Amino acid sequence: MASRQRRFHPSPVYWSRPMEVLFNPFITSVLESLRDGFVFLDREMRYVYVNDAALRLLLKPREEILGGYLWDLFPHEPGSLFREPADRAMATGQPTHVEGLNVRRGVWFDCYNYPSQQGLTIIFRDVTDRKQAEAERDESQALFRMMADAAPVLIWLSAWLKQELD
Repeated sequence: MASRQRRFHPSPVYWSRPMEVLFNPFITSVLESLRDGFVFLDREMRYVYVNDAALRLLLKPREEILGGYLWDLFPHEPGSLFREPADRAMATGQPTHVEGLNVRRGVWFDCYNYPSQQGLTIIFRDVTDRKQAEAERDESQALFRMMADAAPVLIWLSAWLKQELD
């Protein structure tokens, strides 16, 4: 599927206004206090709102993101782990969740997609540290299982050696 061209309206009302006009100041302060990335996309999948945590996770300035089409700014190959749940949420009106590796950056993200009549809210976080800890735990458990499986043989060998040496 060909990449969608970025569509900018000459002066979109919601892109040119401060967030306080779009959102109640209380709501804006709550969204900015989140450690999770929080973005809101319109029905065309263009960025309308991006909190500071999302900017840190996305590694792009607000000016580059706002008004931009999601899949132009963050292109993913067809069948991408992140694209399908976002598209499905918009198509079905049902929330979706995905946890996956952004291969280009080597970062694991945990993403929740919440559709509405106005667009799509995405809440996401970097879970790379947790995924690395899980991988280390799994490796340790596999090593322990291998040692436990080998224990009867070692015990038998030990008994046999003791018998031979006596």
